[in-house]
Amino acid sequence: MMDTFYAKNFGATDLTGVLKQLGSNRHACARLLESLGPIDGVSAVEMINLGELAGDVGDSVYDFFLDEIENEAETIWSGTVCDPDDQENPDTNFPIGVSEYCGVFFVWALEYDNAGYFLSQKDAMQYLMGTHNYVTGCNSELYQFG
Repeated sequence: MMDTFYAKNFGATDLTGVLKQLGSNRHACARLLESLGPIDGVSAVEMINLGELAGDVGDSVYDFFLDEIENEAETIWSGTVCDPDDQENPDTNFPIGVSEYCGVFFVWALEYDNAGYFLSQKDAMQYLMGTHNYVTGCNSELYQFG
């Protein structure tokens, strides 16, 4: 189970909080139907539209989207957390990024657990920048926060 406690301040939620977004996305629903089959797939989409997952089908939906988001998301921003005073320390210098799957965003970093899902890239970036002091991005700017 992901710990969204701090990330909630930036709009993060767990998987149940993004089901409506996934249920309204044609690609996400098609992939779910393909995975679960015509009977369970239709039940799964109905559960998503109601906003509540239940039983074995609900468990399958939950497991499917956890894997699907993690494995099929595309990185839309990547950079590096780097402490200019300690550039050789792997604990303070590591890759970080934001990925997106069907309108659901998450921040990833090596050695860090997923802190939740966001419904906008802006919220995900604000969380990323708000949790790390030095971040370099794709345009090589150094952002200092904190």
